[in-house]
Amino acid sequence: MPKTLWLALMLSASLVGLALAQSHHGDTSGPPESGFAAQMMQAMERMDAGMMAAKSTGNPDRDFAAMMIRSSSATSC
Repeated sequence: MPKTLWLALMLSASLVGLALAQSHHGDTSGPPESGFAAQMMQAMERMDAGMMAAKSTGNPDRDFAAMMIRSSSATSC
């Protein structure tokens, strides 16, 4: 088999593999398999709200710590 044909086949297979791997990410059109997906989404929304509620001080270290503390306390029950 010539090198260029082999290379073209490998490239095509790689692209198909990548397309198949990405096809299910972010697909929320169907019903969730269980309540787990809904619970995870609720937890992520609470965490995001907690992180965005932290006030910026201009000090990146303090701001990061404040965001992490707020996000972890928002997700705890």
